[in-house]
Order: sequence, then structure tokens, then C-alpha cells
Amino acid sequence: MKMRVLSAALVLCAAAVGLTGTAHAAEADRVAAARTATALIDPADCDLRPDFLMIFIKDAPERCFANAGTLVVNIYDVMMVESGNNSVRITYKTLQGRESSISLDVFGREAFWPPVAVTKIEIF
Repeated sequence: MKMRVLSAALVLCAAAVGLTGTAHAAEADRVAAARTATALIDPADCDLRPDFLMIFIKDAPERCFANAGTLVVNIYDVMMVESGNNSVRITYKTLQGRESSISLDVFGREAFWPPVAVTKIEIF
């Protein structure tokens, strides 16, 4: 009996905040789809591959990325970005903390001086 009262109370609370089984499932599906759509960018081995997005870092090895999607990152001291065989948008912060972004077409290149901190990568 106590379990039925508790279950009924939970159902009433869920209804009060607008959670139903169908709405909850639909929201879970939407979140899963969003994760899938944004989690496709992969780090890649640069290994002389001009087709990857390449990020050149001051006093460090370059970092490469492949596949379409969006990836939030914190890559500091970035001096140059090459898009490779991709159209990309790079969001970055300057030393003064100003956020900006650039878009590069296939085999595009952008140099930064002073270096910047890349905060988001989008490959299309």
C-alpha cells in the first residue's frame, strides 16, 4: 500500500512539471541525436596528411582532426590553422579575452600573432 501511494505521488509530481513517458522519451531521443551530430570529429594522426584540419601550436606538435561535426576544445598558443580538405569554422579567444571566429574553405590557412586559444572546432 505504501508503494502505491509513493508511486502515485511521483506520477503527480512528474505531471506537475510536465514530464510524461512520451515527452521524456522524445527528449532523450533529441539529446542522443544532438550528441551523435556533434561528436563525430576525431583527433587524427597528422603524419603528413594535408587533408586533415591542422592546428599549429607554439613550441608543441601540431594537432589534427578529421570528420564532420563540432568539438569544444581548449588549445592554447595556436599560431596557425590549415583547413585541409574541409570547410571549417574555428572559434578562438585572443590574449585580451575577446572571442572571435573565422571560417576557412577547403585548403584555407589563417595565421595568428600573437597566438590565440582555440575553443571550438566545427568541420562541415
